[in-house]
Amino acid sequence: MNRAATLCRDNLLVEKPKTVNSRIPLVFDYSAGTENLHKELRQDFTILQGDESISNLFEDPPLTSRRQPPNLKALLTSSRLPRSAGSGNRKCGAPRCQVCDFIITDPCFRPPGTNYSVRPGNFDCNTSNVVYLLCCTKCDQGNYVGQTGTKFRLRFNNHKKTIRYANSNYPVAKHFAENNHNLSDLKCILLSSNYRSVNSRLRSESKWMIRLNTNNRGLNTDLGALSDFAFARRGVP
Repeated sequence: MNRAATLCRDNLLVEKPKTVNSRIPLVFDYSAGTENLHKELRQDFTILQGDESISNLFEDPPLTSRRQPPNLKALLTSSRLPRSAGSGNRKCGAPRCQVCDFIITDPCFRPPGTNYSVRPGNFDCNTSNVVYLLCCTKCDQGNYVGQTGTKFRLRFNNHKKTIRYANSNYPVAKHFAENNHNLSDLKCILLSSNYRSVNSRLRSESKWMIRLNTNNRGLNTDLGALSDFAFARRGVP
């Protein structure tokens, strides 16, 4: 504080020229195998500088930095609050929309066979970049969590098509085309949206599968983006 008090305010307000750093940044995930990478790059850069044909391409060695790799906590949790929650889905109201009759608009909804209450955001049939839930009104084993980067109505129409043709290659179609079920037993709800990347959407899809237990008591055959983890291969919800 004493040092700051001795500085002249006029000098502090003078804009200082910014230094230009021409070093190329090299960012990689931290691991024990990369401890000596910076030293090795320095040695190899010296060799490159000795070659007159390429010495002018890189004036300075790359700027190396390490970042924390993704861990299970980062995959399952988020520090950001959802942008819209608790208001419930809404119908788009388009005259020829084939989703409005199936979408659930309740502000709070408990999927069949679960103890988890869902408070979906204010999304409609045309919302894209979403994680969604399909559920069965006739039984409690027809829950399915999916995701899509396109408009939800396009993805939902694909589900309806496979059900109409009774395509047993798809778990959703197989469930609603057999066991005395039909298309009228299908309902849908958009769980969350506004993802920054495809990977974040895929991770959110896996988290919803775990919350609603759709991989053990539902129509999901795996945990999506988390399927490679050991706990997922053991079948732990």
